Amino acid sequence: MGQVSVGMAQGFDSKEVARNAIQQAILKMGTGRPSFAMAFISREFNISDVSSTLAGFLGNVPLWGFSTHFPLTVEGEQDRSVILVLVSGKSLEIGSQLILPSELDRDDSFTLSSKDYSLFILAGDGARGLSESTLNNLRQLNLPVLGCLASGDFLQGFTTQITSGRSVAGGLAVLGLNGAFKVGVGLGHGWQEIGFTHQIGRIQARTLMEMDGLSPAAIYEKIFGYSASQWSSAALSEIVPLYPLGIEIFPGSSDLFVRTPLNVQADGSFVLNASVAEGQMAHIMVGNIDSNLEAVRQAIKAAEKEILFMRPLLSLVLVDYAWHLLMGERIKEVMGLVQAVQPDVPVVGAYTMGHIYSSEGGSMPQVLNQNIMVLMIAEKP
Repeated sequence: MGQVSVGMAQGFDSKEVARNAIQQAILKMGTGRPSFAMAFISREFNISDVSSTLAGFLGNVPLWGFSTHFPLTVEGEQDRSVILVLVSGKSLEIGSQLILPSELDRDDSFTLSSKDYSLFILAGDGARGLSESTLNNLRQLNLPVLGCLASGDFLQGFTTQITSGRSVAGGLAVLGLNGAFKVGVGLGHGWQEIGFTHQIGRIQARTLMEMDGLSPAAIYEKIFGYSASQWSSAALSEIVPLYPLGIEIFPGSSDLFVRTPLNVQADGSFVLNASVAEGQMAHIMVGNIDSNLEAVRQAIKAAEKEILFMRPLLSLVLVDYAWHLLMGERIKEVMGLVQAVQPDVPVVGAYTMGHIYSSEGGSMPQVLNQNIMVLMIAEKP
């Protein structure tokens, strides 16, 4: 029978905090043998030191994780902390691999090994996102993929991904699962358009330079009242993810996919971590706490539906950083809603800068901003 144990430690020394977190988790697991481990690591730490310390205890146990603005528990945000989750199960084939930035954009697809995995869980770079060639390589794996873009220290332009004994900024951490596990997935957000629509203009790489011939900051000046130069100041640039862009899937579509401005440049341009195209129509959006809480309830229901008649082991809550700006201390309510569904099941999570998702093999993975992703890991009968 599978089991899960969670260790969490806080402090200032990277190695000591990592050691305390994993010792807690190992003690709670008792005589059980971990099948794999997950780690959520505060951005303040030396991630390489954390990774090597965890690997020293785990040995050959596959490890997957990333740096985050804050790890999350049912008590809310946990600063200067490491959360370590150990999962055991029967009849498993598990593997992890760290793909370096230089390897991500090769034309040939990357693989973990010849093992017969049933799905991949990913952690990519939230500062730069995933390129179209990387997404196409993931599609060619021909399996469902889900996961997130790490938040780490994204305001400084980098996030870190880890696997067993290795860490790298700007890479892709991949965990392959099969055997006894089933993962239920739910997604949603509560951001709503407010009636202002503008055409996407000039784009350079992932930087949005113009909308309707003006800088995005000049557009936001007209809508929200703060000057374009104020939007590029540290105070407003850091909260601009509260006001994302809803992009029409096709002209006139009421269905929108959301793109997050990570920050505002001195010239008024917006830095993004996911693609938009020139000519698309963008709707300015704002968040609503009640709508976001309802989105959480719907995501929980969707995840539960996928693991009916199975034994839940762990609920993993991956929350877009914009929710930190919107919810503040009320992020506890989000974690509490997940906990209430299965009170005896551990609930942990982390802030992200987006999510990666394809529900079936062979489909192009989507990069989603502003969402919450609820993953319920269950044991098959």
